[in-house]
Amino acid sequence: MDEARAERIAQNEAAFRHLNEELGVMGVFICECADPACREHVQMPRERYEAVRADPRRFFVKPGHEVPEAETVIDREESWYVVEKPPEVDHVVDPNA
Repeated sequence: MDEARAERIAQNEAAFRHLNEELGVMGVFICECADPACREHVQMPRERYEAVRADPRRFFVKPGHEVPEAETVIDREESWYVVEKPPEVDHVVDPNA
């Protein structure tokens, strides 16, 4: 996958993460997938979201929304998957990179 596409995917996911940090108070979050039009909801405990969020390279997506050529699924739950971005896009997803 070319670097520009990988960066666009990471930017979309980072934008959804920012929205979830603002709206996720009630345990309902928006899928953090690469599709900028996706508005599917995921319900999970706030603590679980925060655990995923603790690593800036990790995002949660609805099953079927993962992009295998741009990320690795590292955890599978019934309602969501946790995906991890490669180090090449740290400068997009990690504000401390």
